[in-house]
Amino acid sequence: EKQYDMAEEVLNAIKKNGELLVEAGVGIGKTFAYLVPALLYSNVTKRPIAIATSTIALQEQLKGDVEEVARMLGIRVEAVIAKGQTHYICTEKARDYEGPEADVIREALAQGCLQRSEFNVDDATWEKVRVDRYSRKCVRTCDRPCGYHVLRSILPSAQVTICNQNLLTMHRLHISYGQSPILNKQIAINIIDEAHNLESKVRECTQTELKKGALISSIRSIVGSLHGYERDLITNDADSAIRAVEDFFQDVYHQMHIQDAESETEIERYYFRDEKNLLHKMQKRISAFYDRAEIYLSFDESRTEVDDLEDAANSLEDLLDDIEGYVCWIEKRGAFCFCRENIAEIVADHYFSYGCPVCILTSATLTNRADGSLQDQYDYLMKSIGFDGFLSEPKDSPFNYDEHAMIYVADRLPYPTKEHDEFIRQGTQRLKEILQISKGRALVLFTAKKDMMEVYDELQKDCPYEIIIQKAGASQQET
Repeated sequence: EKQYDMAEEVLNAIKKNGELLVEAGVGIGKTFAYLVPALLYSNVTKRPIAIATSTIALQEQLKGDVEEVARMLGIRVEAVIAKGQTHYICTEKARDYEGPEADVIREALAQGCLQRSEFNVDDATWEKVRVDRYSRKCVRTCDRPCGYHVLRSILPSAQVTICNQNLLTMHRLHISYGQSPILNKQIAINIIDEAHNLESKVRECTQTELKKGALISSIRSIVGSLHGYERDLITNDADSAIRAVEDFFQDVYHQMHIQDAESETEIERYYFRDEKNLLHKMQKRISAFYDRAEIYLSFDESRTEVDDLEDAANSLEDLLDDIEGYVCWIEKRGAFCFCRENIAEIVADHYFSYGCPVCILTSATLTNRADGSLQDQYDYLMKSIGFDGFLSEPKDSPFNYDEHAMIYVADRLPYPTKEHDEFIRQGTQRLKEILQISKGRALVLFTAKKDMMEVYDELQKDCPYEIIIQKAGASQQET
């Protein structure tokens, strides 16, 4: 009944060209609840739809669900999974790769393999041969189009696109900035599954990250592409920009060192303060160099580096024009990051404003309280994403968690990051005790693959139960 109610609510939102926020607990079948009206609408109107999630696993599941629902409805639908570029092999990198698994990679390529799930190699090897930066330069210079290029060529005409929330957000940003859309520009319905993650995904997409090495490398690459008097004319500006970058990041590292010394725990992100105006100086020097570089460079020469530097210069200018409206911080690896403080405005502008497609947002965890008005229950998320559309009565899960579930908190374990090795050792011992109680029946989840391998190796020594470990790069279809 709850699944049927949700399907009707989705249908009404589509008919009224509005937005819908609906919490649907685990087990009510929310995927079919939004697919049935959405696919019927797409079939009748011939307008495309997009379904965005947070995980690859759900995207792969959704493709099968779309095909099954279409079969039951008696309609024909073509669905495309739009994975990110790092899921595809770079054929140029693969051709030049001479590492220990080179033969495995080339044999898989010869068989037509293009995606991560089709290559039986470890993650370290994959990082050396995957697509890292897809640009116009790739299209012009690569003699063998990669799988990601093929994907990008079919996305503008896809009827049903299944992607992550980052890609859909970048598509919406491209449209608002007057750039070429990534997906089909005629998309009429955006369905956001796992919508509790939308705020953080939009923040990731609108976040700028600057690294010392990348900035200096771009400047030097541009200088290296020029010759004769043109290089001479630009050298002084390049040297000034590089010195400004070095001075700024030297201060960044100094701030990290001071905060490390003052803290009793391990720090992942650091505060940033521009007390010496080095940020302003760096922005001016980079912009001056970029302006000069644009005069002398042709369209083809170092175009990727010019684009990177232009993005950095423009982002820094936007930051300094309204620095009170931004959040700035330093990542542990030394990157300087910033993004707008009020993400709700950005989400609302690109997902809920006039002219945007119908937007259906759903997840099992959207409300922040179980009583009060619908406005009260959804209040936190609504404020976080600037939502002002239709609200659905939460659809509670049919599972009786109170009678069939138990929560156990392992206290007195070492601090996970500051005492990582001891945390893994003691955590593995605690896991062995739990496995004795459950007779080996357990699904053990990790946030880091390295930790997963360490625990697996330790359990292999004396655990009496069969242990199955996730294969590197495995897709949901693989067993």
